Amino acid sequence: MKYGKVVRRVAFAGLAWALSLAGVSPATAQTVASQARFVDRVDVNVGNVEVTVQDKNGNLVSGLNREDFLLYVDGRPRDIEYFGAYTRTAQTLAGETGTPQGETDVIPEAPTPPRQRRVQVIFIDSANTTVFNRNHILGRVAEYVRRTLRPPDLAMVAVYENSLRFVSPLSSNADELAYLLEELRRETANVGGHPTYRAMAERQIRDLAERQTQDQAVRAVILDQAIVTARMAAQQIRNHTEQTVGAFKLLLRTMSGVSGRKSVLYISDGLPRSPGIETFQLLTEFFPQARMGDTEFQSYETTGLWHDLARWAAGADVTFYTVDARGLKAGAEKSAEFGRHPPGVRTAGSRPVFGDIEVLHLQNYQDPLIAMANVTGGITVVNTNEFDKGLERISEAMETYYSLGFPLTQRNQDVFHDIRVELRDRKDLRLRYRTGLLARSLAMRMADRAYAGLTFGVLENPLAIRALLGEPRPAGKKRYTLPVKVLVPVDKVTLLPAGDEYRGRITVWTVAAGAGNKLSPLDRQEHEIVVPAEKMSRVGTLTIDLSVEVPEGDCRVSVAVLDEATGEVGFAAADARLGPEARRRG
Repeated sequence: MKYGKVVRRVAFAGLAWALSLAGVSPATAQTVASQARFVDRVDVNVGNVEVTVQDKNGNLVSGLNREDFLLYVDGRPRDIEYFGAYTRTAQTLAGETGTPQGETDVIPEAPTPPRQRRVQVIFIDSANTTVFNRNHILGRVAEYVRRTLRPPDLAMVAVYENSLRFVSPLSSNADELAYLLEELRRETANVGGHPTYRAMAERQIRDLAERQTQDQAVRAVILDQAIVTARMAAQQIRNHTEQTVGAFKLLLRTMSGVSGRKSVLYISDGLPRSPGIETFQLLTEFFPQARMGDTEFQSYETTGLWHDLARWAAGADVTFYTVDARGLKAGAEKSAEFGRHPPGVRTAGSRPVFGDIEVLHLQNYQDPLIAMANVTGGITVVNTNEFDKGLERISEAMETYYSLGFPLTQRNQDVFHDIRVELRDRKDLRLRYRTGLLARSLAMRMADRAYAGLTFGVLENPLAIRALLGEPRPAGKKRYTLPVKVLVPVDKVTLLPAGDEYRGRITVWTVAAGAGNKLSPLDRQEHEIVVPAEKMSRVGTLTIDLSVEVPEGDCRVSVAVLDEATGEVGFAAADARLGPEARRRG
């Protein structure tokens, strides 16, 4: 992440300020000045680990209390200072064993946090799903939304079609979101494109096999062509998998700054752990003389991508719930049994030995779905045509959980923590929870909020800041420099007395998203505010001039402003349409 750090000392002398002095009465300014004399800022950062508990049949278990859990952070035991038990019907606070559900014992250590608002992104991966499978499940997902979404919870729909597209804003309107999901059935462009790489490569390998002759030179050339075809397909599949992971990261980047219990419901035909392994299987069947070692497959492995994505999910406090839209396929029982292990490939001499190709394919494309859910504490729905039941399991798991909280040390940098949770004397139960937690610095939390404004809009703005866009200027081929004015009411900023002056400090973060959700570098500026005491009655609005460079097309600029004295934050966003004959919007 790139930062442009600018520290400016802004005073009420001369023209150093660009202030609007109208609209602020002396009485208001004097009130602000008197209130600014006493400021006590306390930063409390709490790490929360949400745990769902299941019995051996997969049923959710409620009724446990604080003493039933053991929490380890970076391998060391930690006291659970904040504890809550939540169910679909009501919040249950855990006290002594035997406390009736719905009643509460006083917990002296710390108050139980209230149930947080749920924020879910329904992520339809059209590029990695066939039209038939996608359309078959969209109706089920629409019904899931109608059945489960209630205010104050929020949801939105995003689609991946070789680029990330947000179909709707965050909303509590279940009928509107369900309608948008059902309307997606009409869209066929860029749907199911990625699976075609395997089909094309395998068709070419079969054609090459039919052209084999007794001529050794010709056979050698055909073999080389077949191997190159398999390698190219594997590399193409890996490249597109990297692009899919990039879309995931962009989604998580924008979700980081949203408050609430965040989750992604991901719908696809799966993603490969070993790109092209099925094509290599076919190659060895038609060309037994092909010589390849273990490293041939390892060079395309995507395991590192999923580990990296898990850390991003931990940093954004997001849980993945994944659904395989293919439903129940032949050989699925074997795939489910070995679903947490890499696809079986061994070598006999120089020739790889594979298992059944369809079982291999199911396992290969389900492994990342299972891993994504496991490491973030979510649930995977695979090997079933009863999607309604699977989505109901997800809904129930999202509403029935335990919250284990502990204080985090406030630091000036991000710190990743490994998390482990156990139950005392209950080995028969299974736990699901996020295995990592990222304690974010204040600066990064603010940057997250600026990114969140690009996608999710402005949810709060206590500093009453505004962002105004100026006239764009050409900055290259189909690129523009867009002036931005950030307006900060000075009476909303805490100014502390320092001799015959009042001083304050604000930090401003600015980021823009252009066509195709391409993000500009994150810009950060610090401004010191100095106001002579005799001018406190005439403070108005501080204008900060910035600029961003964005591509032609629709654009959104997001701004976050932090009052360093109190930690209070303001947010603003503005939209523009850039290009020939475009008119500025918003």
